[in-house]
Amino acid sequence: MRNRFLFLIFAAALLFSFSFAFGCGVSADNKDGEYTLTFFFFEGSSDNRTIRVSYGDTVPLPLPTVDRENYEFVGWTMDGERIDADAETEFIYNFVVDKTLVALYSSVDNKDPEYTVTFELTYNGVRSYLKDENTPLSVTVKKGETLGDKLPELEPRDDSDDYEFVGWFYKDDNNEEIGITAETVFSDMNVQSFSMVIYAKLKVAFYDVTFELTYHGIRSCLKDENTPLSVTVKDGETLGDKLPELEPRDDYEFVGWFYKNDNNKETRITAETVFSDMNVQSFPMVIYAKLKVYAVTFELTYHGGRSYLKDENTPLSVTVKGGETLGDKLPELEPRDPSDNYEFVGWFYKDDNDEETEITAETAFSDMNVQSFSMVIYAKLKVVFYAVTFELTYNGGRSYLKDENTPLSVTVIDGETLGDKLPELEPRDDSDDYEFVGWFYKNDNNEEIKITAETVFSDMNVQGFPMVIYAKLKKVWIGPF
Repeated sequence: MRNRFLFLIFAAALLFSFSFAFGCGVSADNKDGEYTLTFFFFEGSSDNRTIRVSYGDTVPLPLPTVDRENYEFVGWTMDGERIDADAETEFIYNFVVDKTLVALYSSVDNKDPEYTVTFELTYNGVRSYLKDENTPLSVTVKKGETLGDKLPELEPRDDSDDYEFVGWFYKDDNNEEIGITAETVFSDMNVQSFSMVIYAKLKVAFYDVTFELTYHGIRSCLKDENTPLSVTVKDGETLGDKLPELEPRDDYEFVGWFYKNDNNKETRITAETVFSDMNVQSFPMVIYAKLKVYAVTFELTYHGGRSYLKDENTPLSVTVKGGETLGDKLPELEPRDPSDNYEFVGWFYKDDNDEETEITAETAFSDMNVQSFSMVIYAKLKVVFYAVTFELTYNGGRSYLKDENTPLSVTVIDGETLGDKLPELEPRDDSDDYEFVGWFYKNDNNEEIKITAETVFSDMNVQGFPMVIYAKLKKVWIGPF
């Protein structure tokens, strides 16, 4: 039995997602250089091979035919995604890392594909090392069998290492983490395409901790100056009396000790907190003495318009105690020129729920709902008038004015409409390839919004001027297909 192998990606319905989704979000800076694409047919096959490819390359087709006794080729798998054997589309390499394609076979007798296993040695950025560098990291396991000596043996970790090996694990199609040993029987593993990544899981053996006494430029003082500010805590233990005791203060209120995990989530730490799964990758872990003080930054630019300080020496970064007001710390701004496009509305900030709230010199700072008491207060502006340009060309098609003397640049005062300033267009010929849809503009969120002569211009969410309003067309197919 011989099978013609074409390395071909999913059936047509899935082509777009495979060709582009895996490369989504890749910056242009990472697309240079060559990568290794490995074709793994089955363990011990002399046809297993690697090729060097660059981002955007088309993988050479067709692949050579490979026989396997008592088995039939049923497809490929990469990163747990099944690739059908009969798909007929070329493969574009949209990756910036090395990749492995694993051939899937089914038994001629029972048609049950075997499991293809890749071992991953890196966990949360930390790597384990093989005892024997020649140990294969891609293997196959028949249904009903175990890994046995195919499970890699790892170098013992150094006693001074921050991490401890927990075991080998994989995640099934329900994203459930399941432990694997050399004796685990491979049966109903609940993994798509019978393809598995088994990873060497680590846990932190002990945490290197540094205590930070300065918070937003304000320092707390130790009760005992000899208290160490760098300690270690074993996994499963608490800080206990290693947590520094601070001098009481009569100016700022001490909130407590906190740290931020790898998701930037702020979490309180006490002497009784058990250190386990703290979700921190790098060390030292910084635990800071948080004070009830708001660190405020004033922002003078709003949607492309800038406000100016009356006194250039006015500080744009200040601190405010909980319960106090900004008072004379709130910057005084230069009055705006009457010919300016913008009008000053007031000072505002957005809380952690993205709710906009006005701030004055008399606003008491209490429960402002901002993470870490850090705030950006911005000088909000509104548009006094909109400078508008009409664009007659759209996607290669052009509209024409009924009156050639109609101005294509106008101004609209905030709160008013375009009215008869909106150009009137020549009707399109029936034989034309295009049909006029309407006038549109895109706001700063790149949302397309329709404009009519009656649209009130207010909070249009456009940063730059002129505001471009275009005559949108749609293609009309003429004649037989």
